[in-house]
Amino acid sequence: MGIALFIACDLLFLHSTLNYRNMKKLIQTARWDRINYIILIAILLIVFIMGTYLWIFDGGIARDHETWGEFGSLLAALTGLLSFIGVLMTYLQSKKQGIASEERSSFFKMFDILNSNRWHFTILSSNWRNLKEEKEELVGTEAFEYIATVCLTIYSRYFISNLPKYYKENEVREIIIPEQDFDDEIFTGNKDEFDRVIKYIYTTPEFKLLGNPDIPDWLIDELMNSIITDSCNKKQYELIIQSFHLAADEIYSIYHNQIGVYFRNAYYILDMISGFINKRNNFGAIYRAQLSKDELILLFFNSFSSMATPLTRVQYMQYDLFNNLKLKYLHFPGNGNVDRSLLETLYSVYELKYS
Repeated sequence: MGIALFIACDLLFLHSTLNYRNMKKLIQTARWDRINYIILIAILLIVFIMGTYLWIFDGGIARDHETWGEFGSLLAALTGLLSFIGVLMTYLQSKKQGIASEERSSFFKMFDILNSNRWHFTILSSNWRNLKEEKEELVGTEAFEYIATVCLTIYSRYFISNLPKYYKENEVREIIIPEQDFDDEIFTGNKDEFDRVIKYIYTTPEFKLLGNPDIPDWLIDELMNSIITDSCNKKQYELIIQSFHLAADEIYSIYHNQIGVYFRNAYYILDMISGFINKRNNFGAIYRAQLSKDELILLFFNSFSSMATPLTRVQYMQYDLFNNLKLKYLHFPGNGNVDRSLLETLYSVYELKYS
């Protein structure tokens, strides 16, 4: 009974010292920090001391003043230990809160810098094959929309020009124009158009295919959708990866003065979050939520450029940066978003090919 009474008193003391809601969350998540280990060690130490005392001196309830006096001395020593632990916990908790506050302040300062860079992001729109034909200055949202469109356009052209290296002409025909898909009158004219373009791709030099107006955009989209779906089903990603890489490098070579600063700021803010002591923050999600579709496309292509480091790709996966980027924007099959598993697959193939 004495042991039960003492343990009950200890639990009441701990309950008043700790925040119950935090303790409940701790138990649910099973993510322990330094303070919780101190509490556990203290409880075990107290139970050990009390158990040893009661075992050696036969336990039970004493009936003389001397024994009660010795027991009181033991309680005083244990209470002093608990007080010391309480002071230590208070110090560690306040230190942790101070660090969290500093990290939060640092993040939002960096985020303000990044936001300013985003709003003032400027691109001179031009024919991406002839930089002398400058048209107008685009800023902010319009600039990101333009550069994302250029990324996808160059990617499509590289995909088409490299197609003969990975697929034979008859294989493309079987994928693109199977007879059963053209029974309907709607597709009768399209079949001839597909046939013409496939012949053109396989008889025209690679450099002439890049940016060639003889291949209509709608047909490029249909062709890429079908070929990429087939590549994903066969787990053959080399054509896709090469097209991403070549497009990303060309984009960087044309617009490096404008997009270089943006890429570096994006890298630094993720790198800063990774270095924070408080690992339970949601700063990565806050940053990700601010990114538009066009920014995600630009960052996605950047991860496949020669300028990006393996750490950049690790950070993009760690913070699930592209979980709001639709698969259809990149011609991948499905109605969902770019998930971590697809990203890991693409990055692993890229590392093998270009690292």
